Amino acid sequence: MKQVAEELPPGSNVVITKVDCTSQTKICKDWGIKGYPTIYLNQGAESWEFEGSRTKEGIQDVLARMQRPPVTNLGMQPAAHMLRPPAGQVSFLYGRSASDVPVDAAFTTAARRLQHIQTFFAASSESASDWLAAGTGDVSGVSPPFLAKLEPGEAPAVVHGQALVDMSADAIEEWVRMRRHPVFSLIEQSNFPTLRSDSRMLAVATVDVDGAADKGLAAVMAAEKAELARQLRVLARNETLQKSFLFGVLDGSRWLQFLDEVLQTQPDELPRLILLSGSHSARGFILGEASSSADLEEMRRFLERAAAGELHVELQSIWGVPDRWWHFFRRQVPQLSVFDSLPHYIFTAPLVALVVGLVFLLLLWPISPPEAKSGKSE
Repeated sequence: MKQVAEELPPGSNVVITKVDCTSQTKICKDWGIKGYPTIYLNQGAESWEFEGSRTKEGIQDVLARMQRPPVTNLGMQPAAHMLRPPAGQVSFLYGRSASDVPVDAAFTTAARRLQHIQTFFAASSESASDWLAAGTGDVSGVSPPFLAKLEPGEAPAVVHGQALVDMSADAIEEWVRMRRHPVFSLIEQSNFPTLRSDSRMLAVATVDVDGAADKGLAAVMAAEKAELARQLRVLARNETLQKSFLFGVLDGSRWLQFLDEVLQTQPDELPRLILLSGSHSARGFILGEASSSADLEEMRRFLERAAAGELHVELQSIWGVPDRWWHFFRRQVPQLSVFDSLPHYIFTAPLVALVVGLVFLLLLWPISPPEAKSGKSE
């Protein structure tokens, strides 16, 4: 943040401040601050919690967005490159109706609320369909008014006609939020916090592709050892699963510490499907079986069971200690895998009983009074 402040251009209307929540407790309580650091954006009477990449470049990108109009109005001549979002992002195109309808105002309101995280375009009724065709190549059965999510390599998600006209600003905002991420992401340090902050679980194909992630998502997906990721991408296009999961691929060769310390997984156990919990107070994960071959139906059943809450969630931090112990001993003694179906915390019961017993004995141990000194006093 200090670097961002130092690089603001002369005359900028951006003001960057910081609050020490250890001393300014009332301010932080009023703002609902639950963790540090938290970044808020304020514009007029409205405020938003920062949801982008917490790098200098990520913050600068959001500040630049906030200083532009929330919606970019397009001209009459379609140009596909104008709609193409940066890698790892999506954009939204609104096709206006020939008549002035309330949804125009609702869309503008929703776009203003979300302009810090999304890019919005709007086209007139005369050119809207041409712009949609330029951005996706598929406009069959879609006519203004419409709202479309545009993502290279993926079919557009579209709501149009009366279904869109009946939507309020809140409903449009919710529709966009549910589709604000790519269908399938390359998990990197820059987007990982944002993906995990979503209320949905993050389904990650964890593969070892020897650093192919340095060349982008396409290089990872083309790697020989990325079959699990290719199959997961097929499932990522399932609209029912999208309600419960975000999807992506992680190059395990670049996340060795995360695999070892958090997921208790070694590189030789990859590829593996891992589910990470979303914005819950107790973050956790679910490990799928390591497999060199990806069975689509088996993966689908695994995801459906996870969505239904039928799988064991291994919690992180101190609450995940029983799971960590179990992974450690299971790695040393593979035969212990026969107990995998049991809750891992039951294996801590003997230790807990021993500690409780010792405390109980200490509390009840009789304490003898000190003996009086012998001898007569003068």
